[in-house]
Amino acid sequence: YIAISFVLGGISGIAETNSTGMSPYDVNAPLYSFTLIGSIMDFISVLVGFVFTALYVRGALDEYDGVKFKIGSALSRINIIPVLILSFLLIIRTIFGFILLIIPAFIFMFLSYFSLHFMIDRDMGPIVSIMASISLISKRVGDSFVTALLVIAIIILGVLACCIGLVVAIPVAQIAATYA
Repeated sequence: YIAISFVLGGISGIAETNSTGMSPYDVNAPLYSFTLIGSIMDFISVLVGFVFTALYVRGALDEYDGVKFKIGSALSRINIIPVLILSFLLIIRTIFGFILLIIPAFIFMFLSYFSLHFMIDRDMGPIVSIMASISLISKRVGDSFVTALLVIAIIILGVLACCIGLVVAIPVAQIAATYA
């Protein structure tokens, strides 16, 4: 995933350089320049990230069920198209939340946290999995909030370990969320 992000980021950087006529690393360059190619590469990078997150969730669910994780079998048991549709819906709703003064975006991200788990584990559709996640978290707000704080703390510890800790922190965070 990291290699794919670097390639897409490089294409995005080249597009920004060509559209503004200056390098993104130039001191006088704008903080962010909107380019169609750059935006498409960023969007593709987010979608690829959701597919990898789906693999992490599948692995955590397999671990929970006592099944040994194999990437080939995990990929065959994930329906990529519904995952991409779900990711698109979550992106759009989060963007609208940020447009509506940031707090609604964080509320929606919190309420839809388990939507990918529902989709992969129970083979639900994108909208049904979002609604199931909202229902679950609404019924158990306290437990869900503590789980979210725990996952954030695990990821922060992974980043503090010079980002190498993320190799361990991300799977541990997914397993913690799955057990919750």
